[in-house]
Amino acid sequence: MIQIALISQAIAFISRINIILHALAVLGIISLFFFVIRILKNANRKNNLLIEKNLQLEQVNLQLKESEQQLKKLNSTKARLFSIIGHDLRSSMNAILGFSEIIVNKQNALSESELTKYSNIINLTAHKVYLMMENLIDWSRAQGENIRFNPEVFDLYSTAENVITLLEINAYQKNVEFKSTIPKPCLVKGDKTMVGSILRNLLDNALKFTPSGGLIEVFAKRDGTMVEVWISDTGIGMESSELHNLFHGNSHVSTDGTEHEKGTGLGLFICRDFVEMHGGKIWAESRKESGTILKFRIPAGKI
Repeated sequence: MIQIALISQAIAFISRINIILHALAVLGIISLFFFVIRILKNANRKNNLLIEKNLQLEQVNLQLKESEQQLKKLNSTKARLFSIIGHDLRSSMNAILGFSEIIVNKQNALSESELTKYSNIINLTAHKVYLMMENLIDWSRAQGENIRFNPEVFDLYSTAENVITLLEINAYQKNVEFKSTIPKPCLVKGDKTMVGSILRNLLDNALKFTPSGGLIEVFAKRDGTMVEVWISDTGIGMESSELHNLFHGNSHVSTDGTEHEKGTGLGLFICRDFVEMHGGKIWAESRKESGTILKFRIPAGKI
């Protein structure tokens, strides 16, 4: 009987040992499972971080490539512009020096009509140089991102009248009429200096391509929260291919005007940049030999 009891106790002990061993085995498997899951999670997290870093590197590389392309384009544009401007400045200064020397050295021998003619040439050439330098300063400031945008509510009618007065002598010399039908007042919200530069360049461009006896009209209307400005002319017009590149591409390679006026096309770049700073847009409508309408939109001012 004692032996049977001992055997039963041994079997019971072995059974408990087996249960403990099975439990330990199960715990080991569960621990191993969670350990493997943790390793996989860490690996997955590291993999995700690596993917994210790669995406960031790709984005940085893409931005660097875009910056490189923009820099190349800007350098190319600057090189061509300064080449054109250098040529125009040289020829303009030669004209001013040449005709002023004639007036100084031969003033007693010149008739009144000759003096008037030479004086007008000097005046128009000096005006052209002034506009060129204004545009060059505006463009360089805009490209360097040093230009300040100071929006305020002002009357577009008065600003347009001031610009027309500035260009009136050129229009008179070319026998072209300026006409403003902008309602009074016409309040807009923007940088007054920039808007004046936009109007000056667009009117000067219209004058360049309008022949003697032509008309240039400035008009504005409110459209919701924006004011749309039109500058229409009775000039030589443009082909659709020229319209496409007017404010983009190689439009800085300027076309001669109706009386062989020279230019850089720089003013149109400035107009595009300044209008976009206002959150607006600029475009043109034209047909060959049927004139052109240059349009831009800027925010309206609250009455």
